[in-house]
Amino acid sequence: MLPWLSSPYPSFPSTSRALNSPNGLLAAGGELSAWLVEAYRQGIFPWFSDDDPILWWSPDPRMILLPEQFKQRRSLTKRIRHGGFHVTLDQHFNHVIQACAAPRGEGGWYLDY
Repeated sequence: MLPWLSSPYPSFPSTSRALNSPNGLLAAGGELSAWLVEAYRQGIFPWFSDDDPILWWSPDPRMILLPEQFKQRRSLTKRIRHGGFHVTLDQHFNHVIQACAAPRGEGGWYLDY
């Protein structure tokens, strides 16, 4: 059974309790703006539609990118050099968190810098 989050303080079940089908569904409910940072700290993210409860996810497997183990291939280096996009790391964290918590219009949101 899927846990319903109703505490006024962020308290998620262990990610090991996430469902296999659908992959990673962990819990429902809670409060998006008050819970988002704690969710991200635990590798949990929200995904839901308007008029639906917040669904909290932690799929398995998850991609974990360890910067010290990342090997940039020549093809990626060429692609970056030729332009078309900009690569950054750890930029605008507070803005991203606020955008995640903000109401969305039709089609969601994205950040454009």
